[in-house]
Amino acid sequence: MTTTAREVTPPRSAVLDTQNHILQDVGDAYVNNYNPYLLAVFRTSMDIQYNDGPQAVRYLAKYLAKDDYEAKILLKNIQAQNQGYYKRTTYVSEREHYSTRIVGAVEATYDIMGWRKHSNSRNVIFLSTSLLGQDTRRLRDDIKDLAEDDDQIFSLTPVEIYEKRNGAPELTMPQFFCFYKRVYQNTGAITNVREVTRPFYSHPLPEYVKCFRRLTYKLIKDKPVFWRTYNQSETNGESFYYQQIVLNLPIFGTTYKNEMERFGSYKDYYEHLLNEGSIESHRRVNIESLDDIVDVERGLEIYRDELAIMLNMANQNQKSIFSQIVTELELNSTVIVSGAAGTGKSYLLRMLERHYRLQNCKVFKLAPTGVAAHNISGQTIHRFFGLTNISSVPNFVMLDEYVKLYSQIVLLVDEYSMISAKLLESINDALVKTTQRATIMGGIKTIFFGDVAQLLPIQQKEGNIWESEIFNAVPRYSLHKPVRQQDENFIEILNKVRNYQFDESVIAFINTRTVHKSELPLSCLRLYTTRQRVAIANEKDFAEFPGDGLEFLAHDSYVGNERTAKISLRETRLLENLFIKPNMPVMLIHNLHVPTGWVNGTIALVEYMEEENICLKKRLPNGNDAIYWIQRISRQVPNTSYTRTQFPIVPAFATTIHKAQSATIDCVGIHLDNMLSHGQLYVAMSRVRKLEDLYFFGAETPLNIKRKFGADIDAIEIIRKKKQLNIRT
Repeated sequence: MTTTAREVTPPRSAVLDTQNHILQDVGDAYVNNYNPYLLAVFRTSMDIQYNDGPQAVRYLAKYLAKDDYEAKILLKNIQAQNQGYYKRTTYVSEREHYSTRIVGAVEATYDIMGWRKHSNSRNVIFLSTSLLGQDTRRLRDDIKDLAEDDDQIFSLTPVEIYEKRNGAPELTMPQFFCFYKRVYQNTGAITNVREVTRPFYSHPLPEYVKCFRRLTYKLIKDKPVFWRTYNQSETNGESFYYQQIVLNLPIFGTTYKNEMERFGSYKDYYEHLLNEGSIESHRRVNIESLDDIVDVERGLEIYRDELAIMLNMANQNQKSIFSQIVTELELNSTVIVSGAAGTGKSYLLRMLERHYRLQNCKVFKLAPTGVAAHNISGQTIHRFFGLTNISSVPNFVMLDEYVKLYSQIVLLVDEYSMISAKLLESINDALVKTTQRATIMGGIKTIFFGDVAQLLPIQQKEGNIWESEIFNAVPRYSLHKPVRQQDENFIEILNKVRNYQFDESVIAFINTRTVHKSELPLSCLRLYTTRQRVAIANEKDFAEFPGDGLEFLAHDSYVGNERTAKISLRETRLLENLFIKPNMPVMLIHNLHVPTGWVNGTIALVEYMEEENICLKKRLPNGNDAIYWIQRISRQVPNTSYTRTQFPIVPAFATTIHKAQSATIDCVGIHLDNMLSHGQLYVAMSRVRKLEDLYFFGAETPLNIKRKFGADIDAIEIIRKKKQLNIRT
C-alpha cells in the first residue's frame, strides 16, 4: 500500500483516488482478534495482559478488534467468575483497566500499520460539516450566563469559526484546523502578528489568527494533526454538496451561504466551482462508455456535439419520433416508444438522453433487469425506487431527495415488455405521492422503450404492462425501419417469427441454418432457454476445452453485510470468479474501443493471459486477425458503495436467451428446444446483424421433430393491430 500527500494539504481521512488509497472506515470492531497475521506480527500469546504503556502494543493482537462496549462485556464476564467455585484472588477491575490504558488499541494499530487516524485517537480533530438549520443546531453550554440582548445563542460550528477568521486566507477549513490550535489563555495583548514558516506548508503563515473576536488560534510547531468528518452520500442532496464545498474551497471575508445565494443551491454552486476549476472532484466515477460518464465531468459542449452527430446519423423514422416526443413532453409527462428488435430504440434513447441533459435535466436510465440496465449504462427499476424482494413498498425518503435535489427529472425506461402491470402501477403511485401531483408518473417526464413481441414479465400473475390503464392512456410511437439487419430476406423471416406466422418459408430457413453442435464456429455464442442448460453447457465445455485454465478473482469493495454486497454486485455483470483458457471464446461486456469494433457483445478468443492484462483476438471481415489488450475495469452498483473490479469479459460458450435480450451479438447458435415463454425464438434470432451469423443446433435435419413455442395472444393482437391503436410513426 502506498500513500502520498500533497505539500499544502494536511492529512485527511476522506480521499480515494488512483494514486492514494487510504483505508476507509474499516469497522474496527469487526476485525478478527485471532487474526494469524496480527499474532505473528506482535508475537503475543492469547492470555489477558495488563494494558499499560508500551505493553499496549504487545496486547494488540488480542484486543485491537474490541471497542469499549465489547471490552466492558468481556471484563464483566471475568468479574462474574469471582464467585463460588471459580473465585479468583486477584483480577483487573474495569475501572483500573481503563484508567491505565493510556494507548487505545485502535489508535496503536493505526500508528503501527501506518493507516490514517481514527476519530477517537489523540491528535485527531473532528470537523462537523453537516448542513444545519436553526432547529437542528446545538445551544451554547453557557447560555444561562449570556446577556439578554446577546443573539449568539448557538454553539459555533467549525465552518463558522473558519469563516470569521482574520488571517491565513489561502487555507481551506481542514488545513486551518490541522495547522492551528486554539489558545485558551488571555491573548488580548497580541498586536503585531508575525509571519512564520513551517515545514508542512510552502508559504509563511501568521503565528496567531483570531476568529469571532473571542477565539484565538496559534500556529503549531510540529506536524499537522489529522482531521475527520462524517461523510455525506451524494444521495443526501444539498448536504453532500455543502460538505464538498466547505472541505475543499478556501474563502475569506465572506461566508459559504453568501456565496451560494448567487446560484440558488449548493448543488449549482458546486457544479460552478467544478467547471471553473476552483475545487477538484473526489467522486468515485465509473467511466465505462460514451454514455455513462458523469454529467459534470463531461460538460454541455460534449453533449451538444454528440447530439448533433447522432441526429445527423439517425434515419428519418428516428428523427421524426425524436421531434414528436420532444414536442409531446412539453405538455404531457409520459410517452411509449415501441419497435421491433434492431429498429434503433436504444439509439433513440441515447439521443433523448443528450437532449434533456442539455436542457439541464437530471436523466435517470432504468430497466427491469440488471442485464438490460447495464446495456444502457443505467440502473434497475427496483434499485432506483428502493424496491426489494421482501417489500414492494418504495423508498419514499430516497425519492423525496431526488425531487428536492433536482428541479427537472427525466426517466428513460428500457425493455418495458418485462415490466408487469403491478410494477408499473406501483412506480406510478410512488411518483404521484412523492411529487404530490395527481398526473401520470407524478408529472415527471418518462419515456418507455420496448417491444411486446419480446420477453414478458417473469411474474405472470402480476399482469402484463398493456393490462395497466397507464399503458393505454399515454401517446405511443413506433419505430419500424430496421437498423441492425439489412438483408431483406432475413428481415422478412424475423417479422414472421415476431408475428408467430410459422409458414413453410420459416421452416425452410431454420433447416438451412441448422448444423451439428460440433460444426458451430468457435466464436459462436450458444443460446439456451434455461439457466440449468447453460450451467451444464458452460461447465462441460470449459472442462473439455484444451489447455490449462487460470482463475481471475474480482476485487470487491463494500462495507456491511457480505452476502448482501455479493448479491448486489451481480448487477455490475463482472464475474466474481473468471475462469478462462488460451484460445477460449469470450464475450466483451464493455465498450472498449468503438471505432475498431471492440464493443459490448463482441466475441473474441483469448490469445494470451497475464495477471493484469489479457490479449484478445478476433477475425475481421477481410479475413485478417485483430488483437486487443484489456485490463480490469471498476463498476459501482448505483446508490451504493459496492464496487467490483474485474476483466470485462465472460465465457462465450453459452448463455440464456433472457440475458441476451437487448444485446447485439456477433454470432449466435440457438438450441432448438421447447420455448414456452412468449418471444423467446424471436429474441434469440434477432440478436445478430447478418443471416450468416445465425445458426441452429440440437436437432437433425431435415427437421422432423415438434417443438412448442409459447405465445401471448394479447401481445400478438397488439403487434398485428398496432395501426388500430393510434400508434404514431
